[in-house]
Amino acid sequence: MRKSFLLLSFIFIASIASSQRWLDIGLKGSWGPTWLFNKNIFDDQEFNHRLSTGYGFGGKVGFNLDDFHEITFDFMISKFQQDFKYNLKDTVTGASPEFEKSLQFHTMDFILMYRHNKDGRYFEVGPGYSIIRKASGTNTLPTFETSDGVILDNLVPGYPTMNLGFGGYFIGTENFGITFGARFSYGLTDLISEEGQANHQYPANVSYATYTPSHPFSAQLVMEANLDFAYMVKAKCSNKRKILLF
Repeated sequence: MRKSFLLLSFIFIASIASSQRWLDIGLKGSWGPTWLFNKNIFDDQEFNHRLSTGYGFGGKVGFNLDDFHEITFDFMISKFQQDFKYNLKDTVTGASPEFEKSLQFHTMDFILMYRHNKDGRYFEVGPGYSIIRKASGTNTLPTFETSDGVILDNLVPGYPTMNLGFGGYFIGTENFGITFGARFSYGLTDLISEEGQANHQYPANVSYATYTPSHPFSAQLVMEANLDFAYMVKAKCSNKRKILLF
């Protein structure tokens, strides 16, 4: 089994080494639903997630190892939002009035992906890291209206992500193309800082029996415009590769 794996790896590396390589650059934008996953909030019948959306825009650099295998680096400016509706029981009157709250934050996203291209379609997977630039929130409950307005200290400075996507070629020319697809991103660590955990277990502002982490998740449509930028070719007089710009 080990010998077979090593043989396949050698064949794969050898085929890439002898193939033509090129660079592409692109602009991309995304939009779609965003969710904040927290087990306590999902289990709390008084708290309800509302459909919320976010977006992103940025650029991409791709290093094509051959016609099928590509390594891409994305830089994105993104917005995440989660809205809630919740009921809070009045211990005096027994009523349960409804309130609304939301949180939103903006990030710089650095994403490294492996992309497999075949027959005009692609599949991609890879890690990323998001740096939180700014954050804000709202709460219609007067008690938390001010504290939930400025929430940056309740969030960590940044968090790692795992990303998965797929899509296909839509239209273009020999060296330029537009693709449409979808990308899913999941925050691997807790979004809430130690201060936020101490602050009434943000974002619910409810002291549950145990603490559970909050993980941001997005499922977004992606449009990408790519331009083949440069080929890497071997010089005739040596084995060194040179970059040939278009």
